[in-house]
Amino acid sequence: AIHITMATQFDDIGKNASDLLSKGFPASGSFKVSASTKTPSGVSVDASAKRVYKGGNDSVELTLEPKWSWSAHNVEFTGKLTTTDNYEGGVSVKNLGVDGTKLSATVIKNAGGSSIKVGSDFKNSSVAIKDSIVYPDDTAEKPIKITASGVVAYNDANIGAKVNYATGGKSDASLSWTAALGYAQGTWEASASLADATNAAASFWQKVTDHVSLAANFNVDLAADSPAS
Repeated sequence: AIHITMATQFDDIGKNASDLLSKGFPASGSFKVSASTKTPSGVSVDASAKRVYKGGNDSVELTLEPKWSWSAHNVEFTGKLTTTDNYEGGVSVKNLGVDGTKLSATVIKNAGGSSIKVGSDFKNSSVAIKDSIVYPDDTAEKPIKITASGVVAYNDANIGAKVNYATGGKSDASLSWTAALGYAQGTWEASASLADATNAAASFWQKVTDHVSLAANFNVDLAADSPAS
């Protein structure tokens, strides 16, 4: 069988190193326990409890994330409920008209109010494109956020850019961008990125054995012309 490598979405460039350096080590004294279950009918539930120790304060957040995949029609329904008053409900459709596409819509409610997030993405062996719009319930107070990213793949390399734009609300319109290059081959991957021409970063990840991986990350604040971390 011929194995076709798919293009990588922008946020997944350098993900192995990022996950190992962040998710593997709870920040701010946090501790998280999670469990998952799935039925043959396509219903799954992820449940987690997170306890955070920060600044002398102790808080516990419980999260429940149900999901139902209607495989016959490439439709997926998702939800999220937390004890900190964060709620989400969404639906997505895959391969609508063109293989590799995904359209999604999510209603979000939290302490800051409500919003609707609409997004689409497309991925094949050569390109990966993703965009979204978050429209708040009160545009006079909160901005409309637009995000778009694109990646071109060639052999084992992925190069792309991501743009974030916010307009409306009480703040002036803002625009930020990030460009990144990633290279992955078997048990290792390397990446480099440049954000707003003011911050450069590089990362490396190596799988040593099935149970051991190594990762390193380096950031440079170009505006200050000195290492940021």
